[in-house]
Amino acid sequence: MSFSQILEDWELWSRSYYNPTHFEMRGGAFGTILGPQKDGVGVNGELVLPKMFTTVGFTDILIPRLDLGGTASVTGKTSYAYADMLWTLNYTNHIFGEFAFGIAANDGPSSQLGCSEMFLLGANFGYRFDTHWSAMLSFQHASNGEPRFSTCSHNDGLNNLGLRFGYDF
Repeated sequence: MSFSQILEDWELWSRSYYNPTHFEMRGGAFGTILGPQKDGVGVNGELVLPKMFTTVGFTDILIPRLDLGGTASVTGKTSYAYADMLWTLNYTNHIFGEFAFGIAANDGPSSQLGCSEMFLLGANFGYRFDTHWSAMLSFQHASNGEPRFSTCSHNDGLNNLGLRFGYDF
């Protein structure tokens, strides 16, 4: 098998249900699994913007999409809004994984979280039903990075696990 054949195969299966030039709305529920906010439940929504540009072949996974969202607590715990860069890797036509890195701002008590500005790391493992609908298991960790990356008093962070559904339009 030649290198050009590998690139052709990549193009065939990496994009059949995934279109990085479309907008995507996502929504679902998160539960806080660790830390001082444990047992919190939140409703999550986000908008994933199209890629600014795409490339041919495997290098396209290096180009992120912008993701804007928020999680509103329904149990009186911390709510937060975020903006991050989202990288997608398609394993098959249906199965995909994602990694996100960005910033978040929360309304939680500083005595528990250290400060309101935080870094956000996220990961999704999902399944695309067709060209529009997907479901994903999602994890988000928000942290202020103290002591290396901030001057906040301490760093307890948020650790959320949830299920979300996406609609690509």
